[in-house]
Amino acid sequence: MPTVSSGAAKELGDFVKNLAHTLTPEIEAHFPKVLRRVAGYNLAIFNPQSELPYTQDGSVNLAPLPQHKVLGIVNFASFYKAMDSAQHIVKLGPTAVELVDRTMIDLARSNPSFKKTIETALIDHTAQTPEAILLVEFSGEAHASLLEKLKALQELMSDLGLPGSVVAMPDANLQKNLWEVRKAGLNIMMSLKGDGKPVSFIEDCAVPLESLADYTQALTDVFSKYGSRGTWYAHASVGTLHVRPILDMRRDGAQKMCAVAEEASALVRKYKGAYSGEHGDGLCRGEWISWQFGPKITEALAEIKYAFDPGKIVNPPKMDDSINFRFPPSYKVIPLQPALDWSAWNVQNDPVTEETTAPGTGGDPQQWDWLKQWRCAIATAVTVSLTLK
Repeated sequence: MPTVSSGAAKELGDFVKNLAHTLTPEIEAHFPKVLRRVAGYNLAIFNPQSELPYTQDGSVNLAPLPQHKVLGIVNFASFYKAMDSAQHIVKLGPTAVELVDRTMIDLARSNPSFKKTIETALIDHTAQTPEAILLVEFSGEAHASLLEKLKALQELMSDLGLPGSVVAMPDANLQKNLWEVRKAGLNIMMSLKGDGKPVSFIEDCAVPLESLADYTQALTDVFSKYGSRGTWYAHASVGTLHVRPILDMRRDGAQKMCAVAEEASALVRKYKGAYSGEHGDGLCRGEWISWQFGPKITEALAEIKYAFDPGKIVNPPKMDDSINFRFPPSYKVIPLQPALDWSAWNVQNDPVTEETTAPGTGGDPQQWDWLKQWRCAIATAVTVSLTLK
């Protein structure tokens, strides 16, 4: 017998349901029709706007985990082509399609802990690093049928003009090792030399798959406009890409961050996507709620927040409010001379050309970058240690 709520719980439930029914036209007009959307509260649950990843009757499918998996790694000389191919690859029924971009591949290849593993994903590790790879996983109960899936992937890529672009990886141990490198992606990205680091603030925007290539190209142009480039990885199969522009937050990064966020939001709106696809909003992205849903739904979300949790903040500050900066305009560094020579990390990198200045020329009296690199090295070492256990 299902449990029937009563008292205060029933009142709150009826309150939310009535709000949703009242706002049905607004929900149909403004809620993103994508699988990944977590901004605000899910009022669309009463009137779903996108395909549910459940069974045909809408119930949850608690099926057992598949016994076998195979992996096909597609190498791309063009990032745009990788993004454009995702909409075709998903029609083969993969259980995952994950992106790894050239920046992450190159950083992994420069790290002895990851070099051997990441190069198993490359068609030719002696050639130029591909602009992107897609990790395409198939799962099922029979290994033989999954090998046929790999052949279908190879045929598809040939039909798309990329014959010989797939590394077939049926071996479970090799798959596990490669997925571990993918999971260490954030630590690997943060090992970039120089004060400019990949910054998280638009990293889980989601757009429909058919618009993914155009969206990523337009966003790349925005990064270039502000003297930066993006580092990309994540879930190509559902149009959610974790992108982090390289910004120096101790100098002009905050101003560029706000400008990039404004233009990124306009692109998400243009392609009818979701500004928060996975991680939610919080205070740092709360200002985009009204843009995404319009004033009526925004007001309803505030009412829900007050009904369930009175006293909480519902009017967040702007993301460029310096009161909340880790490095406010008054920030100054304190000169620090470490006992060891970390000059190789006291450099500046050009996000666009990817050129790095000579060791010791970074103009960093506090040796910030070597300290950050040291923390990153510890995190990477822990990741590798856990992987080998």
